[in-house]
Amino acid sequence: MNYPPFLNLNSIDEYRAHFEKTYCRCPLQTFDKYIVRFKKSDFEHAFYESSRRNGIKDNFSKNRALRMDWIKYALMDSTSILKVGWDKNKKNI
Repeated sequence: MNYPPFLNLNSIDEYRAHFEKTYCRCPLQTFDKYIVRFKKSDFEHAFYESSRRNGIKDNFSKNRALRMDWIKYALMDSTSILKVGWDKNKKNI
């Protein structure tokens, strides 16, 4: 699947509005029929980084936001390689 071009918007507010319109108003269905829901607060989690590497996300990442539309395509891409992530609370995958 071809991913869309970078999303070049003019401000953080425009990126936030695009995220809410695209991802928060209705759930997405993955290629393997899972339903994925996003909350407005997921914007900060996904598109901010820690400027001091202390875990506090306080700096908007234009580099991440440029790829915002890729989320939807990745979820719908049947050729994706599925991997399980690390669960830091359980200390396993």
